[in-house]
Amino acid sequence: MAGPIAAIHHYVTSALDLRGRATRSQFWWSMLAVFALSGLCAYSDGQSLLNDPTAFGPDQMWKLSTIWLSLLTLVPTFTITIRRLHDTGRSGFWYLIVFVPLIGGIWMLILMLTKSDHSNRWGPAPGVDLRPLHEPQQQARTSKNGRKSSPWDSYAALEQADQSITPEAQAARKAEISDYYRRHILKQPA
Repeated sequence: MAGPIAAIHHYVTSALDLRGRATRSQFWWSMLAVFALSGLCAYSDGQSLLNDPTAFGPDQMWKLSTIWLSLLTLVPTFTITIRRLHDTGRSGFWYLIVFVPLIGGIWMLILMLTKSDHSNRWGPAPGVDLRPLHEPQQQARTSKNGRKSSPWDSYAALEQADQSITPEAQAARKAEISDYYRRHILKQPA
């Protein structure tokens, strides 16, 4: 999941990129920033119009900050929407559904909320680690002061979660659990 700063950075730096993918968090953080800026610009323009209604004539519409922001964010918003469609496994041509009256915008909103595809023709899901799940275990690490690393530093158990368990190991684990249950739950002596 991308944070707001990383998502906005991705929005700006990939403004002309129609290839690749954009996660839900990248899309929605960027859209939240655009909506917030649009609200601020609209408020600013509204205050300017209230103070001097004659300042913005038909020939002076270029002074409105909302118009400039819309022009500035038009292409990046289009491209991140295309990349978001790619992330859900759809072609960028699905963007045309917006032009369907009444339901087009609702359908596009549903598509933008759809979960990401793990891997599709536009590449692997952003943020997915492509290393093998079952790498050989490393020796216990020690920190700079010579102590063993804490349990928070080690995720070897997560990497081994999908490995098959031998019947002997399963029987030993069951015996360990039943012994723990007898001693700590039932309070029976060992």
